[in-house]
Parts: sequence; C-alpha cells; structure tokens
Amino acid sequence: MQKDPDICIDTKIVIECKDEKDVQTIFKTLNPDNKEFPKGLEMEVQTNRTQFLLKVAFRDNNGEKNNINTLINTIEEIMEHIAIIKEVTKID
Repeated sequence: MQKDPDICIDTKIVIECKDEKDVQTIFKTLNPDNKEFPKGLEMEVQTNRTQFLLKVAFRDNNGEKNNINTLINTIEEIMEHIAIIKEVTKID
C-alpha cells in the first residue's frame, strides 16, 4: 500500500499598523490566547516596528490525519480576534 505524502503548509500574514504602539497592543492582547494549538499546527508571532507578522504552519506527518480545515479555521479565528482588538482599541 502506498503511503500518503506528508503535507506541509506555511502561511505568513503581515498586518501593517500606523505605529509601533498599535503593533504592541495587538501582540500583547493576542499572545495569551494562542498557547495551545491542535496537533499539527504551529504558530509564531513577530513584530517589526509597524508590522505584526503571523506565521502559522500546518504539518501532517507520520501518517497522522489532520484536517486541513483546522489550519483555515485557526487562521480565520486569529484574524477575527485581531479585528476585534483593532475595533475595541480603535487601531486603524
């Protein structure tokens, strides 16, 4: 029987903000929520002056079946959180 190939997807989302304070607000508010991820997902957050960088990686390794919809749903949820943070704090 042929083994299914491993699937690896790396995503990078860059959010431009007007200043470093807004970037730090997003980072500090979002960071505590994103500690536990479903198996096969990894997240890295970086800040660079006026940019908030979000990297999410999906790995389907060793024959373990992970649903790729988990990646899509996770990114969607994080983006919704960022939109709420921006609305509540009035970040443009």
